[in-house]
Amino acid sequence: MKLTEEQLRIVNHSGGHARVSAVAGSGKTTTMVARIGHLLRQGVAAEQLLVLMFNKSARDSFADAMSKNLAALGCRLPEVRTFHSLGLRLVTSFTKRGVLPAFRLVTEEYILERLARQVVSEMYREKHENEGWPSGEDLEEFITFLDRVKATSAGVDRVFASLALPARYDYFVPAYDLFEKVRREQKIRFYADLIHEPLMAMRADKELAAWVADRVEHIIVDEYQDINEAQQQLLQLLAGRRGKVMVVGDVDQCIYEWRGAQPEYITTRFQQDFPNPANYLLSFTFRYGHQLSLAANYLIANNKKRDRKFCISHESTPNTQISCLPEPDKLRLTFKEKEKHPVLAVLADWREQGRTLGEAAVLVRLFAQSVPVELALLEAGIPYRLEGNNQVFDCPEVLALTGYLQLVQGILADDDLPTRTTTLVAMLSQPHMGLKREEMEKLARAIAENPALAPQLLATWGGNE
Repeated sequence: MKLTEEQLRIVNHSGGHARVSAVAGSGKTTTMVARIGHLLRQGVAAEQLLVLMFNKSARDSFADAMSKNLAALGCRLPEVRTFHSLGLRLVTSFTKRGVLPAFRLVTEEYILERLARQVVSEMYREKHENEGWPSGEDLEEFITFLDRVKATSAGVDRVFASLALPARYDYFVPAYDLFEKVRREQKIRFYADLIHEPLMAMRADKELAAWVADRVEHIIVDEYQDINEAQQQLLQLLAGRRGKVMVVGDVDQCIYEWRGAQPEYITTRFQQDFPNPANYLLSFTFRYGHQLSLAANYLIANNKKRDRKFCISHESTPNTQISCLPEPDKLRLTFKEKEKHPVLAVLADWREQGRTLGEAAVLVRLFAQSVPVELALLEAGIPYRLEGNNQVFDCPEVLALTGYLQLVQGILADDDLPTRTTTLVAMLSQPHMGLKREEMEKLARAIAENPALAPQLLATWGGNE
């Protein structure tokens, strides 16, 4: 792919820090890989380069693109890490130095949820003089609160005050303290601790911070709009006085504010923490045509905390047509068809115009929103493919609900043994019993083989846990 002038300016950047504001589909990965290739050709050693991503999928995708496009250089390529894998490396090093305790990393979400439920229930009942129990919403709010505290170095009281949570959640502060006390007693750490613990250790020990700083010459951060306070401070410590930081992101895609990301990090904060950065734009998209670019610009202009950039479709991008579809009651449909899901009405109109089902794609913000669409398509006998998730009757929530309905009707035992076992696994995890996956599967098989013993088996497994 031939690079644009905008991309070439970023690839050939020289000097200090740099901030790249990029529109969606602007070839960020291509540009960053080319930038790395340029630095390697200039004689920068691979170990002097660090590339940071926000999740494993992005890391793997970038590493693959780098391997394919830079293989001809015949040299070692730089590390590509997620923030959490970098945090794990720091935790391991700090543990060897005796700075952090040798706790076990726990990756199972149900263990975190179980511990959170324990402390929330205890603090809630203490506040309410042993009256009532916290709701599922209370538990979810507390787990989010845990993440927000560990996404910063501000401390639990300041975070609680800054979030302006309802007064009924004032027990979250002592619940957090109890959570941390129990976590340390159990000698475990969770994903959020991988960044929070080493950050707090370095903030408390200048010599430790100096030992970590200035180890690399160049740091590249992708999807920078997703960064939170703890990650920002970690980035500062890593760069030290020597590291040149280049960040790439799109403030209009800042969608993780619930876990600490803020638009200000890319619009104003970066230049405060990394002075005098060069500013670059990637304004051409290769993903869609001019009509959609103009529509996108019109919509995102309503974002209040954004930088000034304008999305332009590159001349090589095919045109994207936008059609304003009429509402179902304005289509030429029978009364019975109008009663069905709007997607069916749209598809019926398309087919009447000679268009094929293969041209259609339905986008949903959450997979839960795909359920009514899937049910409508199944009822209409229209084939479909769901990308990235189980189809409606295979997802655990629906499978569990189906199992409970079968149980009420007394027909759950009518299924064959494998089907019955799969259904029971879903039922035992919705709501979660707090058992390990292998234990849950053993329990499900035992109940499936002898349903009459279900009460005794559940009591036995519950007692063991």
